[in-house]
Amino acid sequence: MARALLLLAFCVSNVCLAADLRYPVPPGAKDQRHVRLADTGGEQDYFVVVQPYPSTSVLEHYRKVFARWIECKPAEAGWQSFGDLSAPTPRLVHQLLREWVRPDNKSVVTLGIMYYSDGTQRRQLPDNDTQRVVLIEHEVPDGRAAAKELGYTCNGA
Repeated sequence: MARALLLLAFCVSNVCLAADLRYPVPPGAKDQRHVRLADTGGEQDYFVVVQPYPSTSVLEHYRKVFARWIECKPAEAGWQSFGDLSAPTPRLVHQLLREWVRPDNKSVVTLGIMYYSDGTQRRQLPDNDTQRVVLIEHEVPDGRAAAKELGYTCNGA
């Protein structure tokens, strides 16, 4: 379910409005964009960074940014890979997901770090070093409950 949420959350031009970045990006980030998702009121930062697989430097950057938040992990905490037939051409996605709940429990941020490779054939390594990063924030009535519903376990929750 978290995979589907992340893939569906990418901006579609007719439901997004451009704005400034919400959170600081790591060194080397390119093609930075921020959108407000008009249909849900959520906010999304996204960018690319060149890092060899399976770099977690982006994750470490956001662990510092959200150091006072509650970090959550998906059921499978490592890199996952799956075929994606929803793109214009089939691709294999290597993906790492994390989520944080704001200390007041009223917002959740989901971080997705992805590499895309041509075709859906399973492979150990992506065919490039381009990480595509998305950071999605939604205000919610109960952040811990929202994270749990998506299959995350939150430290301190």
